[in-house]
Amino acid sequence: MAFLKIAGSNDIIKLEGKAEFVLGRSDVTSQSFPDIDLTPYGAEDKGVSRYHAKLILLGKQLNYVMDMSSTNGTSLNGEPLEPLRHWPISNGDKLELGNLKLTFHEE
Repeated sequence: MAFLKIAGSNDIIKLEGKAEFVLGRSDVTSQSFPDIDLTPYGAEDKGVSRYHAKLILLGKQLNYVMDMSSTNGTSLNGEPLEPLRHWPISNGDKLELGNLKLTFHEE
């Protein structure tokens, strides 16, 4: 099982039931509803786009993250990601969506 840990919180978000998850923030006006809604974690104030990034989970050692041309970018372990490319992600890697910090974990 894979999950995301939200920095500054004890919350975890389980990633189960499918192979791809869009991370972002919900917006009723534009009818934007990502798979993982980060709104409760201050996503809008921290620069998270409605459809910010995608996690692709294919199994241990075969997981990827992709920035979806977000406004404020995505970083992996402090390195900015080029949009629309798959980047390998592993247990313990740090993600930043805008200024929202998460850690990817796999059991």
